[in-house]
Amino acid sequence: MTTERTSGSDRAEERIDLVRAELSELTRTVADVDRPEPFGVYAFDTLHPGAALARIVEREVFWEAFGNAPDLLEREYGPYEAASVFFCVVDHRRQIPVGMMRCVTPNPAGLKSLNDMASAWDDDPGLAQARTGISLPEQSTWDIATLAVRHDYRGTAARGLVSLALFRALSMAHLQFGFTHMVTIMDTKVLRLLQLQLRQLFHPFVGVVARSYLDSPLSLPVWSDIHAWIAVQLASDSAIYDVLFRGGGLVGAVATPDWQPLEAALGRGV
Repeated sequence: MTTERTSGSDRAEERIDLVRAELSELTRTVADVDRPEPFGVYAFDTLHPGAALARIVEREVFWEAFGNAPDLLEREYGPYEAASVFFCVVDHRRQIPVGMMRCVTPNPAGLKSLNDMASAWDDDPGLAQARTGISLPEQSTWDIATLAVRHDYRGTAARGLVSLALFRALSMAHLQFGFTHMVTIMDTKVLRLLQLQLRQLFHPFVGVVARSYLDSPLSLPVWSDIHAWIAVQLASDSAIYDVLFRGGGLVGAVATPDWQPLEAALGRGV
């Protein structure tokens, strides 16, 4: 009689295969992977099973990029879970989530980025807005709390497709749900790339400088007035407006969200 022993590496491969199979099964459950478009963006409220896909990408990328452990993310974003909505880009062919955005919507606890300006920057958000000459409307400002794209979808082959798909979904959500402003705290390297891609969508607060934040070496709080940005893009005949609001260059490549999962949480839209 012969016996075979399973090595540690074999067991590790088996566990990886199991995780992949479970991820693929969850993806098939919440995403229409049979759609003709190779990618799709999906919108979920915090209680929807699909939100788990976005959280998987969030944990993976923030651990890889900044060493943020899952328990840190839970402490940081847990107080805002009830007000969080998620956009998730799914690779339909590989049946995996590849990009995500977590937005915190208006709620009694406030917006995380503004709260963290007070705690991490020791700067009153109201005073920072006054110095900047703006007033972010409390009930129509969304907070981009996290943005993550898997490393193998950031290269030249993807050409920014995943991040563009996420911001296109956010632009569509602006039309659907009526928010007019955004705020975020973003790693400066990521911010520079997005500013080039999105034609200066964001603006700094006067007197607020980049500093270390949640293990990012340098991050900066920024804001956006969506209507003002749209006016500038239309006046300059910028192609990015066509991409974000009309789907130029993304039609046939990225399926757009079904808004039903968010409507119960955010209302029926505008």
